[in-house]
Amino acid sequence: MTAPWHGRSSTLDLLVRAGEACLERSAYDRRQIDLLLSAGVYRTEFVAEPAIATLAAAALKINDDRGPEDEFHTLAFDLANGPLGFLNACHVAAGLIKAGRHRRAMILASEIENNVGTSSPQRLGLKETGSAVILDAAPGEAAGGFGPFFFRSFPEYLGDFQSHASQFGSETQIVLHRAAELESHYVACAAAAAEEFLRGQQLDLSRIAAVFPPQISPDFIRRLARAMQADESRFVTVADGSGDLYTSSLPCAFSRARSKQLLRPGDVGLIVSVAPGIQVGCALYYF
Repeated sequence: MTAPWHGRSSTLDLLVRAGEACLERSAYDRRQIDLLLSAGVYRTEFVAEPAIATLAAAALKINDDRGPEDEFHTLAFDLANGPLGFLNACHVAAGLIKAGRHRRAMILASEIENNVGTSSPQRLGLKETGSAVILDAAPGEAAGGFGPFFFRSFPEYLGDFQSHASQFGSETQIVLHRAAELESHYVACAAAAAEEFLRGQQLDLSRIAAVFPPQISPDFIRRLARAMQADESRFVTVADGSGDLYTSSLPCAFSRARSKQLLRPGDVGLIVSVAPGIQVGCALYYF
């Protein structure tokens, strides 16, 4: 479930509002969440420690009052890897659930524009929003949910995007370097990785009912569809040109597909995520 809001807000506020909206729409009590991951990158006041996930768990009152003697506890930690972080978090959570270490995981993400309110003209181009999903084990013999994951790096494009925090007088600002060819390289790498992944799964793209691409912009999604030689109508598009949904791309696209009833039981979805590095992540999702 996702929860986008207009207007400025803090990282923690966005996460808490998204988490509350997700819990409200789910069948679970917050005490049943035993794993919480935060995948956001750009944070209010550049907070790194303590983990944003632990702050969110406390604010959401997810087993925040448990002691060593209590049966239920929640493990909370951050997992940041650019816009690929949300899919990385899904991969980690799915593995821990499959291994029986945890039963239900909440994954949160939010991004803010750190340079807003400073003298810097540089902007990341993010859409400030929060998102949250809950993953759990499929009941009984149900075959739905995440299938295989695949990750590939293209280190030849390592310098295409760089960001770091620097101090300028009394201001802390994000300093950016973004190559003019960044999105073109994203498209080429994402298409190549998706092709390799599907070939390894012996699955033709025609079997894919929907593609969940990075929600950078409508133009980016059109270019990716052309590069993958696929009908653009199969690409779930949430991006409206007002900003990159970044780490919230996947949950926002899933929310759109669900609300519009774009998929039916038995359909297979292909997730494609891309991040600086360049890194590409792919996964199959069975509906």
